[in-house]
Amino acid sequence: MARRAARLLSARFRNLATQPRPTAGGLGRHEEALTAIEESVTVFRRLARQRPDAYLPNLAASLRQLANRLGELERHDEALAAIQECVIICRRLAEQDPGAHLPNVAGLSHNLALALCGLGRYEEALAAIRESVATWRQLAEHDPDAYRFNLVISLNYLTNLLRQLGRQEEAAQAAQEAAQILPALAPPTTEDT
Repeated sequence: MARRAARLLSARFRNLATQPRPTAGGLGRHEEALTAIEESVTVFRRLARQRPDAYLPNLAASLRQLANRLGELERHDEALAAIQECVIICRRLAEQDPGAHLPNVAGLSHNLALALCGLGRYEEALAAIRESVATWRQLAEHDPDAYRFNLVISLNYLTNLLRQLGRQEEAAQAAQEAAQILPALAPPTTEDT
């Protein structure tokens, strides 16, 4: 029964993914997509209760899609709740398998910071972006080529948020760290080869 529900859900998403994405004004398709995503959250939530090891990643992915869609529809409080739940799930998954799930924690923490800022919750956003930076930093220590770019993006957001909060010295430190990483991200020039 659980496998059949997951297959049916997967087929429904494939259909939506192959259709052209509507513009912001064409809410008819947005609403249809939202309904499908909400259904997937419901199904994967039920499946994850029965077999968390098998279905929590699917629930997290569905919650991430739900948060994105709700944000597009300017339903920001609901989007925040979905992304918060998604972060909690991904933290739990990362405890079991850091290699597979820590990048999700880092990226989702960044998204959480964006959502919190959008609602004017700047101190909470600061905590979320700090988590993102710390996680990307940890990942970049082990695989710099894969994660330094993401670290710079989160450091840049941290810099901007700190400046907005009037914490100029901390902002300067974050900006300096990003600036030190940037040269390593530049493609080699003909002079370098």
